[in-house]
Amino acid sequence: MEVLWLLVGMALGSSFTLAIAGRFPKNSTARETLAERVDDFPRFDQLDQQLQTLQRWHESHHHQLGILNEKLNEPAAYAEPAPAPEAEANPLASEVGLDYAPLNQYLGLGQWAEADRMTRDLLAAAVGMPANAAIAPDDWQRLPAVDLGTVDNLWRYWSGDRFGFAAQAQLWQHTGGNYEKFCDSVGWRSGEEWIYRDELDGDRGAPVGHWPAVAWGARSCYGNGAGVASQAMAGLMERVITVLLTESH
Repeated sequence: MEVLWLLVGMALGSSFTLAIAGRFPKNSTARETLAERVDDFPRFDQLDQQLQTLQRWHESHHHQLGILNEKLNEPAAYAEPAPAPEAEANPLASEVGLDYAPLNQYLGLGQWAEADRMTRDLLAAAVGMPANAAIAPDDWQRLPAVDLGTVDNLWRYWSGDRFGFAAQAQLWQHTGGNYEKFCDSVGWRSGEEWIYRDELDGDRGAPVGHWPAVAWGARSCYGNGAGVASQAMAGLMERVITVLLTESH
C-alpha cells in the first residue's frame, strides 16, 4: 500500500510541476511540447477510480484472510473415540469346562484318527457320560451348543473346511438322511462293503465329511452301544443341524 501511495504522489508531484512550468514557458515551442506531455499522463479521475478498485480488492482479501486466521486458531475438533473392538471368541470355549487344547494339537498335526477318538471322548464327557461310553441317539440332544461349535470349528479349521460336523450335516441333508447314501458320499462305504475304523483315510485329501466318525464303533454299519449306526448318526445330525445350521442363520 505504501508503494501505491508513493506512485500516486510521484504522479501528482509531476503533474503539479508541469502545471507550474506551463504558466511560465520560455517559448511557444516549449509550451506546446509540455502540453503534449501533460496530456500523456492519466487524468486524476482515472487514477482515483483505479485507487478505489485496489482499495476494494485489498479489503476483500483482508476479510478472507481474517476468516482463515479464525479457522486456524479454533481449537481442534476431536472425534468421538472409536468403540473398543469386541474381544475375540475363545476358540477352545467349553460350556462344561472341558479342555480342547489336546484335540487342537492332534488336529494341528494332522493326526486325524487320534483326534477322532479324542473327539468322541470329549463329546461323551460333554453330555455327562464317561469316556468310551455308548452314546444313544437321544444323548446327543444334551450336547452343549458351545462345545459342539468348538469341536466343529477345530475340525473345519485344520482340515480347510473338509471335515467336521457342519460338513457332514450338509451332506446328510443333501442325501435326505439316507444313511447308506451318506456313507457312500463321505467314504464310509465302498460299494456294498462297510468300512472298518482302521480303514478310514488318514489323509487330509479324504472325502469331505470323512472325519470325525464318532457315531459308530468298529464298523460303519454297526452301532456303538445302544442302537445301530444309522440311528446314532441321525440323532447326532439332528443336534448338529439345530445348532450349527439353523441357529447360526
